[in-house]
Amino acid sequence: QKDFFNVAEYPEIVFSSNEITKENNQFWVNGLLMIAGTTNNIKFPFQLKDGNITGKLSLDRNDFKVGKIPSFIASNIVNITFNCLIS
Repeated sequence: QKDFFNVAEYPEIVFSSNEITKENNQFWVNGLLMIAGTTNNIKFPFQLKDGNITGKLSLDRNDFKVGKIPSFIASNIVNITFNCLIS
């Protein structure tokens, strides 16, 4: 739906990391996230164990101009959980 992701014009969501740091026992990645033509800098924690990278982050869809509907219909906050296998 064009009101949300407009996949015809923006078929991909792209994250490009530019820094990984370790604070205490927690890894953090900083980078640029592009959704539907809007790019924002984000930073979020992740874990590295046995060749897997896992983590959770929350985004405000309004920061990416995604979804032009009231928040009582769809939450402004989007929770993302990821699990990536290093090969």
